Amino acid sequence: MFLEIACFNIESCLIAQKAGANRIEFCNDYESGGITPSFQEIAKVRQLIKIPLHVIIRFKNDDVKMMEEAIWFCKKFKIDGVVFGVIKESAVDILPCVKLVELASPMKCTFHRYIDKCANMDESIEQLIDIGFHNVLTSGGKENALEGIEIIAKLQQKYGDKINIIPGGGIRPNNVKLIKEKTNCNTFHSSAMDLSTKTVDETIIKDLLHAINS
Repeated sequence: MFLEIACFNIESCLIAQKAGANRIEFCNDYESGGITPSFQEIAKVRQLIKIPLHVIIRFKNDDVKMMEEAIWFCKKFKIDGVVFGVIKESAVDILPCVKLVELASPMKCTFHRYIDKCANMDESIEQLIDIGFHNVLTSGGKENALEGIEIIAKLQQKYGDKINIIPGGGIRPNNVKLIKEKTNCNTFHSSAMDLSTKTVDETIIKDLLHAINS
């Protein structure tokens, strides 16, 4: 079982690494759902973090040119993977996604929770597979992964051998075991955050790891 922790500051990255997280997704601005950190922060985190590191590639207005520049920077600094998505009229915007995946290679590419805004999730995931995405982060089109558990289970059953389906959204130690058992997914995404400090909580990460590995 594999646990990815969304970290919204450098301190959180260090805590997540120490607590035993399998991978970090580095972001800024929790309130907006995560935007790309500054290039300076990305370079610093790459120096400090030895476990796999993915960086969210997301800007206001989904500026594709800025996404290209950020992906190029991540590639230069040997980031392990990038997390992005482009949609248009409630569907995957194929051409920019193809271009960005090609640019990102050999970094791993994750399509983020824009998948949950797509009108036809099955068709959209088939397109992501064809484009070459390695992972897709989803709450099953619902507010959180627990609410979307049945849909995530169907997606895993149908596409799990072609793309890594990662449940995300509201995943905590008290529900992750149920989500694991019902969906048969093997990778889980959580912010593991203390909401008062906006920093990850080492105890929550350890509890998540215990729950998914027991």
